[in-house]
Amino acid sequence: MTPVRKSRNETKTGITNLSAFKMAETIALTDSELVGMTVVDGLLVLALEPAFVSRSQEHQGHEAGSGLARGATLTILAATHVASLFDLPTRILGGFLRVADELYDNELPVPSIFSAPIVLHLVLSNGATFTVRGECISISLDGGIDSFDQIPAFDEA
Repeated sequence: MTPVRKSRNETKTGITNLSAFKMAETIALTDSELVGMTVVDGLLVLALEPAFVSRSQEHQGHEAGSGLARGATLTILAATHVASLFDLPTRILGGFLRVADELYDNELPVPSIFSAPIVLHLVLSNGATFTVRGECISISLDGGIDSFDQIPAFDEA
């Protein structure tokens, strides 16, 4: 599938990411909870509540930044997945999003629309794993962003 260019934000592999980043904003998978899952005609909608959103000017976890807890929605087009065999809600312990050759480990850029083949893999607190493949993913925050609380800088030792 050839990505459709909708903005000037394009990764090194040519994957279109419709995010408009003035600062890096990401959802930390390890701090989020999966509370809902709906499948209709190949469209999968996942609800995270809360999703911890962090904002920094450089690499996540290396600079001072800010964060907030907010609901988030992940919508996957042409989703193929294994039927869920776990109860909701469940905490997410980790995971990744692969968009073509780009890998987002334990974080999801937000807001984003990736128009390329994707794999979303989640490791859940009940011991289950959940993997879904699709043709496109939209990642958005629910409601408005009121303010970000300051979080301290992380010093690597």
